[in-house]
Amino acid sequence: MKKSEKRILSFILTAVMIFALLPVIGKPMVVKAIPSPQTHGEHEKCDMGALEHKGWKSISDAASLMSIGGKDGYWFLTDDIEITETLKIESGKTVNLCLNGFSITQTENFDTIVVYGTLNLYDKKDNFGKITHDDGKNGRGVLNYGTFTMNGGTISGNNADYGGGVYNLGTFTMEGGTIAGNTAPDGGGVDNTYDGSFTMIGGTITGTDVDIAICDDLIKGFKDTSAKLLDDLYEWFKEIIIPRLEPQSKLFVLGTRWHTQDIIGRLKENHPEKYRFIELKALNEDGSCIWPNKYTPEFFEERRNEVGDRIFE
Repeated sequence: MKKSEKRILSFILTAVMIFALLPVIGKPMVVKAIPSPQTHGEHEKCDMGALEHKGWKSISDAASLMSIGGKDGYWFLTDDIEITETLKIESGKTVNLCLNGFSITQTENFDTIVVYGTLNLYDKKDNFGKITHDDGKNGRGVLNYGTFTMNGGTISGNNADYGGGVYNLGTFTMEGGTIAGNTAPDGGGVDNTYDGSFTMIGGTITGTDVDIAICDDLIKGFKDTSAKLLDDLYEWFKEIIIPRLEPQSKLFVLGTRWHTQDIIGRLKENHPEKYRFIELKALNEDGSCIWPNKYTPEFFEERRNEVGDRIFE
């Protein structure tokens, strides 16, 4: 992958049919709201001990850890483990791995984990477990060609040319955990290529700036428009999205307007001169409609009668 290639850190969430535009260079970051997986759903109580791992198999040494990549199954660590090779999750295999507060440390100049199949990563609720490298050793925490879902744990102390923490060419979903303290000229935390899809639902990432950020459908409906939820969403936007924008970054916020105090509304209110706002109506006042090759005005009038003016507008 050449340095000249642009990267996309995509976080697909939820927002408005309006584009908020900044001057920008190039890495799209997208955020998407999707349901959390149910597997291991009670694991935030994991510090109760092995009771939370009923049916899971324990791992305490490197040989056992290296063997799981070619199998389907559920495993949890019972000790810190050092490895001298890359743990490879083979194509067609689904590995569920709980760090359980322990660490996997790569002691050579190799990537710690490479995913060709599916890896679901978990940890105790405090995310003390780590995927890391020995001091002075180089390699990514996770190189993903397949499907990687991070529900917990910490990826830190990794260094590479691209994507120190995670270099993604597949499907990466971040539900929780922390990616911090990784280094790379491009994408110290996460480097998401044009071939990759990155959905961030929870967790924390530091050390990753973006050229293009896309926030899509940040609010799903009226149920998400209480004062507290709107305030929390705006605080998240200021804490997670804004700090990752570089001087030339572009920001796009799009979705349905469910409330005047959504992200778009607050940007219009607080920074009207900084952004460009575009509103696309399904049905215009002159009777014309969006996407006339697909929809007719009669279709939208019928839909308005079905759902009522409040929802339709």
